[in-house]
Amino acid sequence: RAIETKLLEEEANKRDWLIQLYGHISNRLTSLQENFNTLSQRYVSSHPKVYESMYNILHTAESDLREMPKNLIPDENTFTLYTNLTKETAELFNTNEKILLMLLVCKADNRQISTFMNTSIESIRARKSQLKKKMIDHGIDATRFF
Repeated sequence: RAIETKLLEEEANKRDWLIQLYGHISNRLTSLQENFNTLSQRYVSSHPKVYESMYNILHTAESDLREMPKNLIPDENTFTLYTNLTKETAELFNTNEKILLMLLVCKADNRQISTFMNTSIESIRARKSQLKKKMIDHGIDATRFF
């Protein structure tokens, strides 16, 4: 059990770093979008083909980044290992709730979670509140997550 706990802590540290990396990439994308919009307003009329090409590149990068969480949906074993919840308990949660619980185990903050899940911080606060209520209603100890 001690070895399992140590491995989980190591994995949580790795995930924390990855979440920070994802947040940095997302912030950089936002900055690029803002710079692109500023430049495009100046040069659209004189260089429409360049604008179109740049827009397509930016749109593709944004789509890839936004799809990342869908590719990281935890399987049942990974979810139960990270959260220490039983497989039966795991069935209570939808995919987004499972991802949110795993991010909470990794000690991700609201900003990191909102970046990863491509939503607002206010939405994350609401989701966390609803998830905590759901856990309490089902008699699940939520202290590890909140």
